[in-house]
Amino acid sequence: KIGINTYPIVLSTRDNGLLQEASPTLDKLNYVVAMVQHDNIQLFLDATSEFIGVGFLPEYCLNIRGLLVKRDNEQWFTLQKKNFLDSKKQFVNISFNGETATAKITQDFSGVAFTRWINDLKNGQFDAENRMNELAKLLPNTRVSGYQIGRRDVSECTGKESFEVDFTNQIVDGGQGYLISPLFFFDYVVNPFKLDERKLPVDLISEKELTSTVLFNAPKGFSIKKSPESVKL
Repeated sequence: KIGINTYPIVLSTRDNGLLQEASPTLDKLNYVVAMVQHDNIQLFLDATSEFIGVGFLPEYCLNIRGLLVKRDNEQWFTLQKKNFLDSKKQFVNISFNGETATAKITQDFSGVAFTRWINDLKNGQFDAENRMNELAKLLPNTRVSGYQIGRRDVSECTGKESFEVDFTNQIVDGGQGYLISPLFFFDYVVNPFKLDERKLPVDLISEKELTSTVLFNAPKGFSIKKSPESVKL
């Protein structure tokens, strides 16, 4: 014994359904994590997830609340943490020479976005070619190259990747100018909410943060006639 109080938290994973606090049943309890409570510090610990840092839980565990069990009592705990965002930052540098264009893309992941990204890499055996093939599915009619992992920090749940894309097919010749959409590779291009009327709340798992920065380098003699307004949502 080292004098640190640790207790089990039983919960239901997301694919097992929501745990009803008013009437929890054994068939809805299918996962256990640890809660460390020591000197006013509370930390989650998950011993089975390979790519999760101390204090964080994998995405499949973030299912509203879990039940902390002690010898004499129990306590409900919120599994989502405000400091564990689903955060992605994208920087796109587009270079156009009047005929062809390339885009250098860097993506930073943290929190839930990191766990999703690192598991995608694992499913592809951390092979650059496999990752480029997956990225190419998101970018039809383009060629992905030069993939690199810049950072992979499991303890802090942060990571970075970079790659290049042949951007030529994304530029439309309008006769008197070129039309370019910088939003060709962003999560919010398609609205995920398809229903005309929503009667139930939407569970977004955790708070989401997406920052996209696009830099466009035009050749000499070119000017920008119209550009999108900067907005913050």
